[in-house]
Amino acid sequence: MRNISFALTTQQFKDRTKTVTRRLGWANLEPGTELMGCEKCQGLGKGGQLNRLGIIGVRSVIREPLGAIREWPNDCALEGFPTMLPPIFMDMFIGHMPRWKDWKGNWHPTTAHTEVTRIEFEYRNLVIEIMPGLWLTGPSFEQDYGRAMQCTRNIAEAGVARTEHEANTYIDFARERWAFRNAKIYQYIPTSSLINHQS
Repeated sequence: MRNISFALTTQQFKDRTKTVTRRLGWANLEPGTELMGCEKCQGLGKGGQLNRLGIIGVRSVIREPLGAIREWPNDCALEGFPTMLPPIFMDMFIGHMPRWKDWKGNWHPTTAHTEVTRIEFEYRNLVIEIMPGLWLTGPSFEQDYGRAMQCTRNIAEAGVARTEHEANTYIDFARERWAFRNAKIYQYIPTSSLINHQS
């Protein structure tokens, strides 16, 4: 699963008010792909760790000029900026990504005519770590995130799971202790399968 950064719109991601993002690159992304939203993917520094925000599912992918945002009446709001006008959004986009590299390795200035990838997505599940390299996600966490985080803290206090079997034991205990009996599907995401990527 690839990571995708929401460094500039972390709060909008957390608030679930952002459902569209424009990127330089990501030209081969396909609808139906799941991505791991992160606060920051690059420039973490020595010892820095990814802050995973949650999984998103790609609904549509369109390649178009940056200036085409003028043709999407609600896209500034869907991008997470409900009071912003398209020209201001374009200036902000260019200010943060002033140039782009083509497939030959040549750099070009970003303008309103630069082709970008408009990605429309939906939120899946929040993700929390219950042991090093093992991430737990489920609809119940989205409904009650605070209780889930308390559940995770108590799991950590109980001891670090060394195997998936131990982790499942803790999960079963947590379901009983914190009333997660109705939790639906839980998905394991090995750290090795998470590929850092930022456009």
